[in-house]
Amino acid sequence: MDQAGVETPSEDPALIQLGDLTEAVATAQRTARDELARIYAEWDPKLPAAPSEIKFKRQSFDNRGSWEKRLDGGARNGGDNRDGILTVEGAEQRVRWTKEYLARPSRFKSASGQARHERWMGKLRVELAREETALKFAKRYHGEFAKVLKASGYEASRKRLTEAEDALNEHISAIMKLEARTIAGVMIQAQAIETTNQMPAFVLALEASRERWAARLAASILRIAGSAA
Repeated sequence: MDQAGVETPSEDPALIQLGDLTEAVATAQRTARDELARIYAEWDPKLPAAPSEIKFKRQSFDNRGSWEKRLDGGARNGGDNRDGILTVEGAEQRVRWTKEYLARPSRFKSASGQARHERWMGKLRVELAREETALKFAKRYHGEFAKVLKASGYEASRKRLTEAEDALNEHISAIMKLEARTIAGVMIQAQAIETTNQMPAFVLALEASRERWAARLAASILRIAGSAA
């Protein structure tokens, strides 16, 4: 109680306990974020360049290919006109289809028809040689890419960052679900809101959450001030 005999409100112990953990949880997220950035900066330049033998002009992608990728899985070159690169599966499919077509017997009876067929088969044999070369390059490129990705530790680091982001998101949400009873509680919640500045926008709807939490924080301040008056 204060000197006038009015009972002074005490802060919610659960809020205080969560507030004591905020810095540690936020630091864990920053550490994981910085580690991932360091790995990317060191290892992305070490990725192999896609050889011209497996590049093709993009129309649409099926299982034949995808983009030339960075370490984080994003497209190496931006823009809608960027080339695609064959996957190993896509290159194998091309070789298999051409071999199957070459193995088909001719349906032509006439000499002219047979001649056209042979010309077409000749073109396909040239194409098969090119496709078999592309398959070798695809296996080499994607194998080297996989080795660099594994050696970098990027995927494990990305997982640690995701876990740290989820933990911080859950921590902030838990704090903001509680009602601050004192200015100390308001400060705990203000610190939690401040940590959202280090969170990527896709982890939580930052702007909407901040606005909602800021309004709640303002209401708490007015309520606490009114009680003290």
